[in-house]
Amino acid sequence: MPAPSISEGRSLPGALFRARQINAPCLWAAALLLSVAPALADTWQRHPGSADCFKDLIVDTGRIDRITDGDTVVLQDNRRVRLIGINTLELNEQNRQLRNLATNAHQALAALLSPGEPVLLYVGSESHDRHKRVLAHVVRASDELAVSKVLLEQGLAMQSAVAPNTLCADFFSTLEINARENAYGLWQADSLLSNAATSINKKSRGFKLITGTVTHVKKQARNTQLTLDNRFTIRVRSELANALHKTRALTNLEGKTVEIRGWLSRSKNRTQLWLQHPANLRILEP
Repeated sequence: MPAPSISEGRSLPGALFRARQINAPCLWAAALLLSVAPALADTWQRHPGSADCFKDLIVDTGRIDRITDGDTVVLQDNRRVRLIGINTLELNEQNRQLRNLATNAHQALAALLSPGEPVLLYVGSESHDRHKRVLAHVVRASDELAVSKVLLEQGLAMQSAVAPNTLCADFFSTLEINARENAYGLWQADSLLSNAATSINKKSRGFKLITGTVTHVKKQARNTQLTLDNRFTIRVRSELANALHKTRALTNLEGKTVEIRGWLSRSKNRTQLWLQHPANLRILEP
């Protein structure tokens, strides 16, 4: 089934885009715990979330200069903006099919945001990444269209919750699930996107969807470790781990096959991944 046309993208409810200025900074831990609370009601279930998920964030404005890839734009004042909550494939992917899908995402975002287009920036509680890019939900000012919503609906982007900017994690996850079930966009190459835990090594880089069986759960003072296939380590920061342990959500994962997503990192000569939010984990087998 083909994905709906980009031109069919509908604007979200106007209430989503009314500016609400917030002067008090959000504490990381408080923001994280609040953001995961809906996902704890039923262990690891996906909840629909709400289309107005970022309505209370501080709002900035700008005009589009150019699109660099499927999830990054440059404004006319030279600010680079990384879209919160999604990740698209890299334009230099080695696999040709994945590279073409990355190009599709790039072209789709360029079609949504032409040069000179006025945009609203709903800036995350963590406002910049380590590359000094602004972290924001980008909304087309002319019709209040949230561009990440369209990319997820088209199957051109994957949801990616990164704490503390996880207000829309459940909503974005719902959009992705629908696109995935209908094999829209990059989900036609679902098998190419999945990486077995046993295949991850010291040369592995970037954003990955990793599958494996949880063979061990170890709670520590600073974080909890999940081991996949007796080899690959997933770490859960104590704030999130403590919330999940209250429902035995982590210990109940032992023996289950899961898909966990996020950016790989290196520590003590080991490649690992941090679980940032419950939406980043999917149970494949009961």
